[in-house]
This record gives sequence, structure tokens and C-alpha cells, in this order.
Amino acid sequence: MVAATLTMSAEATSVPLIRTYQYARAVDTACTLARVSLDDGDYRGRGEGSPFESFFASDATSTVRALTVAADFVNAGGAVDDAIDRLTDAPARNALEAAWLDLRAKREHRTVAQLLGIPAPTAQTVMTTIAMDALDVVAADLERTRDHPLLKLKLGADDDRDRIELARTVRPDARLTVDVNAGWTAARFIELLPTLVAADIEMVEQPLTRADEHLLTSIRSPIPVVADESFSDASDLDRVSRHYNGVNVKLDKCGGLTAALSCIAAAGELGLRVMVGCLPASSLSTAVGMHAAQFAEWIDLDNHLWMDEDVQPAIGYRHGTLTPPTPELWG
Repeated sequence: MVAATLTMSAEATSVPLIRTYQYARAVDTACTLARVSLDDGDYRGRGEGSPFESFFASDATSTVRALTVAADFVNAGGAVDDAIDRLTDAPARNALEAAWLDLRAKREHRTVAQLLGIPAPTAQTVMTTIAMDALDVVAADLERTRDHPLLKLKLGADDDRDRIELARTVRPDARLTVDVNAGWTAARFIELLPTLVAADIEMVEQPLTRADEHLLTSIRSPIPVVADESFSDASDLDRVSRHYNGVNVKLDKCGGLTAALSCIAAAGELGLRVMVGCLPASSLSTAVGMHAAQFAEWIDLDNHLWMDEDVQPAIGYRHGTLTPPTPELWG
């Protein structure tokens, strides 16, 4: 079947969050998702990108515009692979590649894992995010997630020490990581480091801004430090390897699953530890991310749980564990 038989459509939708999502850089109540469909008359592939405006320099309209151009190209008979190669907007590229992989898998009656020559995703323990809310709300969230083994505590407030100590008091059994979203100065990191060590924090994500990341080399943290806002794709690896112990690989930053897999491999060659994360997204994005997550030390793929309305069928989730997606969802 040739590319000319394909119909591509793309749309942006704003999805409310089930509750306010607060962190050092912003307070969110909704997110914009860019969704792509590729239909050949027999099968349909779906993909999703998150042009998260508090993360990317461009806004969501840039992603929608890029996908509109790609749709015009594909619907005029252009090859999908060529359309993907032409995209420079990373969330748009992620969404289109995901839809193309999904369609190819359905056409060939195989899985995406088989197409890419990687192991099939397995159930994975993922981080449960505890947002930066009032301390009584944080305490309630910690109680509510008592059966979740791995927590990510959002920090970047004046009362961070209280947040850390509260988390360890309520959940002495949990694996704890913290995500600062570039909300500290170097002096603040040094000030809180004894508290982090005493609380047995196993990873600190993006403590400083990219402008200040060079100061990390003088802090000598015994806790691994992972780059998120300071890291987008493989072109950043050499730079971040001089300042960080690991990278947070996100499909919307890299520009898709295949780019993320290449980035994970390249990070490993540099001795960097790997986290696979996500921007606000539905189960559709989570399903794609699970194919990369199996190669990561830390997995942060819980953002579909913050959506007021998820895609159906949603991905399986229970007690902090994701189950592999069904072909009806993706892949």
C-alpha cells in the first residue's frame, strides 16, 4: 500500500487536569495535547505530542502549524517518513512518528517492539508525583499513595526542608526522589543537601537553572543529579555529562520514540544514568513511553493520571505500577 492512500489528520485539544498541578516553575490547571491520526481505510494509527508551553520556547500553535503542514504533505501523496524527517518541532515529530509506528504495527500484525527490534514492554514501577501544594495537602497525598513504592516530591519552595522531612516521616518505607524544576540556587542546594542525605533521597532532578548548571561541579553531591530542563536531545549529551550524573529523556523533547532510544544508548556510552519521563499527556503518550522506559533506571510516566479525561482504553495502572499497553491503545 503506497503513501498516497493514507489520510492524515491532526488536532489540538486542551484537557483540564483533575486538580491544580504546582511546581517551582508554574501552576497548571490544563494542558494542550496535539493528536495525530493516520488512516489507510483498513487500519488507523494514533500518536500524541505535548507542546507544553511552560517547557518549550515555542507555544502549542507552532506544533499545530507544523502538523498541519505535514498533513497537507501526506494527504497530497508524500511519504510519511519524509514528513517526519522534515519536522523540526519535537512534539509534532513525536506525535507523527507514534501514529506511523502504530499504523505500521497494525498493518503488519506485529507489535511496535517487534518493528523496532526491542524487547516487549513489561510491567514497570513508576514514580508517583507529589505536587508542591500546601503541607496538609502534601500529607494527604502521601497517605493516599501509601501503597506506591516510588515517589517524586516536587520542591522549590521556602519550606522545602519541611516537605522533605514530612515525606520521610509519613513514608519511611518509600523510595524518594525530588524534582526541583530549576527552583534552587547553588547556595540553597548546598544548604539542603544534609537534609536530602538524611532522608535517603536517591536522586535530585534539575536543582539549578541551565545558566547555573556549571556550579554543580563544585557542589559534590553524594546524591545523583539528573538533568531535565537542561537537556533536550542527544546534541546536549556532551554538555550535560560535564555537570550531571544522568538525564531525563522525554519523547517530546527528543522528537519521538526512535530518537529517545538512540539518546538512551548514547547516554549509557557516556556513563550517564537514565530516567524516562513525560510532559502532561494521556495514556496514549504513556503507552509509547513504556517502550523506552524499560531501558531506564527511573521512570516518571504518571501524568495520564492527572488528566480529567483520558483516552480509552487507558493504560493499566495499579499501586504505582504500569502494565504494558494493549494493541487497542497503541503499538
